[in-house]
Amino acid sequence: MAYVSKEQLVQHLVSSRDTSKFRVKILDHLLEDTELFSLMRLTALRDALPELIPGQTFQVVLCHQLICSEKGWTSRLAGIWHLTRHCAALNEPRGEGGMDPILSSLSEPQLSLVERALYIDDDENISDDELIKYFVDSGLTEEQAERAISYRDLYQVSDYFHPYTPIRAGKQALRRDPAL
Repeated sequence: MAYVSKEQLVQHLVSSRDTSKFRVKILDHLLEDTELFSLMRLTALRDALPELIPGQTFQVVLCHQLICSEKGWTSRLAGIWHLTRHCAALNEPRGEGGMDPILSSLSEPQLSLVERALYIDDDENISDDELIKYFVDSGLTEEQAERAISYRDLYQVSDYFHPYTPIRAGKQALRRDPAL
């Protein structure tokens, strides 16, 4: 459907609504020229996805490219990022900026070392115990090393926008969705 004005299209894209599977609530949006970024909370109304139960919520950021043609204004989905919601450590209280409190005293080189190591696939046969030893040998405490390991599954299933990673940004982490 084409809209007469860019404003009408934006109004449509940022309106909260229900679909057959989700209740969609727009939490915020940002329009930059012809790119519209929308932060939305989706609540499953029924078995929307295999891993969601009715009532479960998650947040995504959508990027729509706004396109003007002689027929009017339309849009195409240019990207989608799911905000992280899986790791138990993400549900603990966080300091300013969302940094994991147990890992907040790590230096930038240590944080980079930890995050690079967490991206290593399990297929490379590096056990959690071996990775903990590596972290401790690199200057982390045992508690910090064990906390870092708790994020391993998250880092292995997604690539994150730096610095919006689970350790650094908690629930505000932004993952890249390679499917779109």
